[in-house]
Amino acid sequence: MIVGPPSDRQPRATSGDRHRPCDVSSWSLVQLPPGRRGTRITGLRTRAACSARRGERVWPGSGAVMTDSAREATAATQARTLVRRAATATLATTRAGSGHPFASLVTVATLADGSPVLHLSRLAAHTRNLDGDDRASLLFDDRDGGGDPLTRARVTVFGRIERLADDGLARRRFLARHPAAAAWAGFSDFAFHRLIVEGGHLVAGFGRIAEIESTDLIDPLDSAHPLVAGEAEIVAALDADRARVAAWGRQLAGDGDWHVVGVDPRGVDLVASSSDSRAFARISLDVPAADAAGLRTELSTWENYGKGSEFT
Repeated sequence: MIVGPPSDRQPRATSGDRHRPCDVSSWSLVQLPPGRRGTRITGLRTRAACSARRGERVWPGSGAVMTDSAREATAATQARTLVRRAATATLATTRAGSGHPFASLVTVATLADGSPVLHLSRLAAHTRNLDGDDRASLLFDDRDGGGDPLTRARVTVFGRIERLADDGLARRRFLARHPAAAAWAGFSDFAFHRLIVEGGHLVAGFGRIAEIESTDLIDPLDSAHPLVAGEAEIVAALDADRARVAAWGRQLAGDGDWHVVGVDPRGVDLVASSSDSRAFARISLDVPAADAAGLRTELSTWENYGKGSEFT
């Protein structure tokens, strides 16, 4: 991923902005599609005010000095975005018997808290490996970024995989992203699993490496119960505004038959399907939402300020 300074045309700081804390933890990164390499950083107005107040411009990758906490916040946001917008990942398990590392391609989704979800058959080699050793890792990468793959962002998330006894939420969120899996979701040998995240390792490009704590990847949902419980209704209401959803998808990844397939405290997931492919995009919010009203507020903020910042 390439991150650099924005254009000189920055939003004018308002008087209210000048009294906001310069909290880099609210910065939000959104991957851009092929042909538009880089990262969208939302929350421009607050940062413009912070920069003006200090007489400087502070942007990830721009050469400006960043504090350790700022780097950690930016890295955590980037790692979360990579995980939440992914459709596939590389699953690494320990081969039963020999102990060799064993890697396989899997389709993925996330629970509302950001935990990765997998749909695995007990007949598959990686599932048999997990029966003997539940430790595993998932590699998520920005494979749509174009250019040299080693300059693009990727994150390895590790922990232990468990089979979900109550798979209602996992089933709904996974099948919304991968509807073809419904054809075998009822088979007795298939089950939904989640990765209990213990940590992560982010490589955001050459020389940009960070260890990510599990608490920076997984969100507590205590205050977000209304949003999680009402997700299906919220998704249906958002998706009904076809012109707005089309504008979101076009802004993030170009024209397509875009639909809202999921919401969580950190953002909104979009999918566009064609006869031979599916495209994925994600709106990442500056401030986590706890309910439908909060989500609407943060989406309006993203529309008014966030999506206007693109730089390469």
